[in-house]
Amino acid sequence: MPEYCVTGGTGFIAAHLIRALLAAGHTVRATVRDPEDEGKVGFLWELEGAAERLTLLRADLLVEGSFDEAVRGVDGVFHTASPVVVAGGGKDDVQGELVDPIVRGAANVLRSCARAPGRARRLVFTSSCSCVRYCHAATLNESHWSDADYCKSYNGSRVD
Repeated sequence: MPEYCVTGGTGFIAAHLIRALLAAGHTVRATVRDPEDEGKVGFLWELEGAAERLTLLRADLLVEGSFDEAVRGVDGVFHTASPVVVAGGGKDDVQGELVDPIVRGAANVLRSCARAPGRARRLVFTSSCSCVRYCHAATLNESHWSDADYCKSYNGSRVD
């Protein structure tokens, strides 16, 4: 049975993906910031099949090589980890707090995949909700993208 890595294991998409992979009988390595933080990861251990086929590994988007162990020898990687900046959350530097870490984190995951012996055959890279969050539309769908000018006026930071 195939084995998969899911980055950002406690996130919304990742948690549902982990549940589906376990339900299909797959083995899953999920990356989280702190595998010992029961308050954040405890719900993952309640998923059917988790006790037998789930491993939680510590990884940090901004630390080169921290995904090496998680991707070594897996059949596929689902990269869902992403920082999130919530509107009104006091973050004034969208570029430094959101965009740069997303790009750096994706590059770190890709480098880990490239170095891994028995490289993963597939990589699925999900996008952040921030790609569509910051615009003037009342209802968002796949045709909407964050407006760089709107982001600049929203918090005074430069995003391009």
